[in-house]
Amino acid sequence: MSEIESFIDREVEREEFQKLLEFASDAEKNKPRLLTIQDAGGRGKSSLLKRLLYECHYIKDIPACLISLDDRGKIASDFDLVEVIREELKNFQHLLFTKFDKLNNARMLKDPTPFTEMVGTVAGMVNAEHANITDRAIVAGHVDKIIQNVEKLVLKQRDEWPSQDYEKFVRQYCIEAFFSDLNVICTTERVVILLDAWERCEESLKRWIIRPMLNDHCFEVSTRPDKLIFVLAGRELPPLKDRLKTKYSNVVTGFEKLSEWSREHMREFLKVHGYEGLTDTVIDEIRQAVNTSKSLDWALKVVRNWLED
Repeated sequence: MSEIESFIDREVEREEFQKLLEFASDAEKNKPRLLTIQDAGGRGKSSLLKRLLYECHYIKDIPACLISLDDRGKIASDFDLVEVIREELKNFQHLLFTKFDKLNNARMLKDPTPFTEMVGTVAGMVNAEHANITDRAIVAGHVDKIIQNVEKLVLKQRDEWPSQDYEKFVRQYCIEAFFSDLNVICTTERVVILLDAWERCEESLKRWIIRPMLNDHCFEVSTRPDKLIFVLAGRELPPLKDRLKTKYSNVVTGFEKLSEWSREHMREFLKVHGYEGLTDTVIDEIRQAVNTSKSLDWALKVVRNWLED
């Protein structure tokens, strides 16, 4: 039995998610676009996110992707995260990331041409040997960077970028292009980005997710895309109430703890894992422990040991 087929309850959290989808569908201003889900490990957060993803794909027909932030080997930087999101959204071929795909392909080919065509203020980086650029180059919104000592950039040499600074510059352009494309898409179509395992995310990436990603594309009501929705889950979450203050209720809805299960929810959970015929007393004891602090894996282990004894 698949994890989706064995999923039990969480109606409260799922209903709140449906509200976000409705707000985005109607493009209502001053309504949340971020759902946060926090609880201890092993209590069903990841299963819930997989269920929300399933509902987006197969019930609502909404483009969505689920990214686990604990994969540090794959997601260690802002660009890594953007690239993974884009890769996941390729399943929805009607979503056109024209600018990002063009620039990212050029990045992979080590072709500087598209980047230099876009930025007149840093055109000196191309076909220049031992160029030293000291003026501020303000490009593409958030890219505000001084590129110095760009050495020996020759168009025919594409095996590597001339410096780490130049490569960072190119990646920043790709990130800006991605969000430019995404903002255009989300003027007419809902897109959902689900991020799991926040507590295991790299610290530098956490800072970037809060600002600029969530700040610019979720928290700033006047400029955010109408139909872009985020879900953020983890054992620990950033203190958004302290950060956003009075704006919090307009942009975020969340759960500091998953909703409690009833006796029937626990009975159904144990049944789908092959454990039936337990008394109400046993089920209630397990349910109380899970609702208080214990994990679902703990519940299955307790029942297994009890039956073996």
